[in-house]
Amino acid sequence: MYNVSDMRKKDAVSKHVKLAVLQMDATPAPTDIRLNRATQLVESATRAGAQLVILPELFNTGYTYEDTNYAVAETMTGTTVQWLRKTAE
Repeated sequence: MYNVSDMRKKDAVSKHVKLAVLQMDATPAPTDIRLNRATQLVESATRAGAQLVILPELFNTGYTYEDTNYAVAETMTGTTVQWLRKTAE
């Protein structure tokens, strides 16, 4: 993964940031499957030089407009936040 401190060392005044905006299949799926797919996409983007990767809303669950959304809700220390922290390193 891309290391932010390396970026600062290379060019602290750079005005250019290469970013990737990810699109994912919106079909609902278990969080672990969705996070595995997001990991693949983030790694691909960083290999291509992205310094900032933007994920879609509900990337961790997929889109559904049902009460099942409540069943997959997470706390701020949940699986998705832990994944985000680890992936951002």
